Formats: sequence, structure tokens, C-alpha cells
Amino acid sequence: MTIQNKQINYFYSRLSVKFERLVQFAKAEPKPNAPQSRNIFPLFKYRRKNIINQLVIQEKKMKKKYEIVKNELLIIKQVFKIQKMNELNQESYQKKKQVQQKRKINQIKIKQTNLISLNSFLQLKISHPQQIYYFYQSLSVKFESLVQFAKAEPKPDTPISPIQFALLNMKKKYIIIQLVIYKEKIVKQEKKPKVQQKRKLKINQIKSQQTNQKIYFVLNSFFITKNITKKKKINYFYSRLSVKFERLVQFAKAEPKPNTRQSSIELKLFKYYERIYNQLVIWKEKMMKNVKQLEINYKRKGQKQKNQLNQE
Repeated sequence: MTIQNKQINYFYSRLSVKFERLVQFAKAEPKPNAPQSRNIFPLFKYRRKNIINQLVIQEKKMKKKYEIVKNELLIIKQVFKIQKMNELNQESYQKKKQVQQKRKINQIKIKQTNLISLNSFLQLKISHPQQIYYFYQSLSVKFESLVQFAKAEPKPDTPISPIQFALLNMKKKYIIIQLVIYKEKIVKQEKKPKVQQKRKLKINQIKSQQTNQKIYFVLNSFFITKNITKKKKINYFYSRLSVKFERLVQFAKAEPKPNTRQSSIELKLFKYYERIYNQLVIWKEKMMKNVKQLEINYKRKGQKQKNQLNQE
């Protein structure tokens, strides 16, 4: 009997719990999305699955779009960096070009100054009134030396080295350079009378040195030819000197003509200087054209850069 009583009490207790739950359910408000019958419940689940699938698909699409946008942004950044690098390289290249153009212009200017100095020197060398008198003085000195030489006896055993030619040329070049430097320094101080007197004294000293050098050159050339040539040619050499002696006697008796060039050496020198002068003139014209073209190109590039900056 005890067992039956326990079962009855347990049964009623369960019923009471269910009753309380049902009472709460009756009092509760209805939920619109909750299924109210068993037939609607599977439809509700199917609808829920569709919504979840749609949300998952949307998430995947958004991820793909995000990745595409991210890749595009990376590409844009790389392109921007490349553009900046190109701009910097172009600027550095243009700066180098400008420096090179300036160097070229400076070199051309230096060459032009050298050409002007050479021009002036050659003009003084070719056409200077004092050189005419100097030419006749040098001829008179040569005449006197040859007269003495014709009277003297030959000395075939005198030793003289051919190295003296090179030394003489070096001395000539050194004297010419000194003359050019001295002329450039004194152009600014021509107004002072003391400076002019000193200049005349120095010019006379240089002329005397040149005359001595020319005499030395004539004697040196004679002795070198004498030592180089054979003994059989000595008589022929003296016969030629006698002819030259007669011609110089006639020249000394004749009146001087300042505008005529008497020696073949001077004609050769004059032609050589004329050729150099013509070449220098042609080269100068070419260099001036190149300078003008460089200046025009430089101005055009500057205008292009300004227009690009204004457009930006």
C-alpha cells in the first residue's frame, strides 16, 4: 500500500507542474514569428536556413570585394611610388644636364678667350709696323756674320750636338709666352709714362736677345750640317754660300721695300699663319652656333617645366 501511495503522490506532483506551466503559457502574449502548429514548424526551419545561406553568400561577396579593393589600393600605392621615383630621377637627370651644359658653355668661353688672344698675337706677328725695321736689322746682322764667315777658314773638326736645336726652340717658346703675358699686363697701365719707358727698355732687351739667338741658330745649323753631311759635300756647301753672299751684297745695295716679303721662309710662315687664322675663324663660327643652340634648348626646357608646373 505504501508503494501505491508514493506513485499517486508523484503523479499528482507532475500534473501540478504541468498545470503551472500551462497557466503561464495561457497568460503569455503571442509571438508573431513563432510557429503555432506542427505543419508550420518545418517551413519556419526552411525559411531560416535560406536566410542563413543568403547571409553567408553576402559575407563571401563582401570579402571578395574587400580583397579586390585592397589589391587595387596596393597597386595604386605602388604606381604612386614609381611615379615619385621617376620624377626624382628626371629632376636629377635634368640637374646633371644643366651642370653639363654650364660646363660646356664655360669651356667654350675659355676657348673663345684663348682664340682671341691667339688672334691678337697672330695679327701682331703678321702685321706690325715695327717688325719691318726689325726684319732689315736682322738681315744686316746676318750679312755681317756671313761676311766674316766667308773670310774665315773652315773648321771641319768642330764638335756640336743636334740637341741645341731643341733647346733653341724651347727658348723661343718661353720668350713668346713671356711677351704675351707682359702685353696683357701692360694694356691696363699704358697711360703712365714711367711704365711706357720701362716697357720700351724691356722690348729692346728682348729684341737684342732674339738677334743673338738668330745668329747662334745660323752658326749652329751650319756646324750641324757640316758634321752630319759627308766630306765630299763641303765644297758644294761653300759654293752655295758664295752664291748667297753675292745675293746678299745685291740686297744690301738695294733700297728697302717695307711692304714686300724678301725671304721664302717668311712667305711660308705667312701662308701658315693665314691657314691657321682661317681655321680659327671657321672653328669660332661653329662654336658660336653650338652655343646659340644650347641656349635655345635650355630656354625651351625651362618653359616646358614652367608650363607643366602651372598645369599641375
